[in-house]
Amino acid sequence: MDCKVFIKTLKQKYHKYSADEIPDIINEMEVPPECFQEVFNAAYSTVKTGLSRAGLDALDHYIAEVNNYPLLGEEEEKKAFTRYQQHPDKEMRNLLIKANLRLVINIARKYINRDNKSMLLDLIEEGNIGLMIAIEKYDPSRENRFATYAAYWIKHYIQEYLYKNTSILKFSDRVFHKYLRYKKIMNNKNSSNSSVNEEELKKELKVDSYSLMILSSLFYRPLQLEEEADIPGTGTGNVSVEDQSEKMMMKNMVHERLLKALTQLSERERTILDYRYGIFGEDVISLREIGDILGISKQRVSQIEKNALKKLANKLKKE
Repeated sequence: MDCKVFIKTLKQKYHKYSADEIPDIINEMEVPPECFQEVFNAAYSTVKTGLSRAGLDALDHYIAEVNNYPLLGEEEEKKAFTRYQQHPDKEMRNLLIKANLRLVINIARKYINRDNKSMLLDLIEEGNIGLMIAIEKYDPSRENRFATYAAYWIKHYIQEYLYKNTSILKFSDRVFHKYLRYKKIMNNKNSSNSSVNEEELKKELKVDSYSLMILSSLFYRPLQLEEEADIPGTGTGNVSVEDQSEKMMMKNMVHERLLKALTQLSERERTILDYRYGIFGEDVISLREIGDILGISKQRVSQIEKNALKKLANKLKKE
């Protein structure tokens, strides 16, 4: 499929449009899913240029427009998807897109921190591509609502964009706090020459064998800050995790190592680990729920999860 044909049509036929109208245009042009990203990016670039020349804030303008679109209730949503699945048409697809644009904004905001504030509109753009993909793939006969299913595709496109464009992702503190507890326990064990009992560690930390493997891999190689604490003349002294600035530095180092290792896993592996361990702050959900979202069995999810954790642990040891 040559997506350039659609981009050419976009430039020839459409001249003035806003960011919230891009899904309408893609719908009207009958752009196939495999070209969503290229065409969306081209249209979005045109909108940003136009707003910049007019001295308008693209993000504020977009959010104001999206807030005008009505939401669908549960029954309305189910009927709309059933109708669209039976008789796909542009009008119904457009309704479903517009009704869920606010969902994309809310999800994109969760990935924003002080280091990447300027990227929000870019993340929304990527999330909108995921939303359109989700509409094509959603099965209304399943028990989960569309928002639950769409969230996977929206996050998938946002996270892929972040993996490619920034080294700073908004990690959940869950992993870091587990690491601090593990570190404290191990240091106490080492100082008292006590043996380490894996079962006791799992019970105290409330983790399974695979999660413990990740923590031990992080601990396997000291963080740069921890190494400097042992070097005479560096001036760092003993690193206290109670010191907020040093604690923040340690957290950033832990997250940086995790990110480097995670980028070497497949997209599906990263998604499953996020849903199972809340790496990016997600609510932890069951194997069955993940299977429903991905369209695979819970046994297959479990298999992928275990393999991914083993790979992640090995990569962390090599970092």
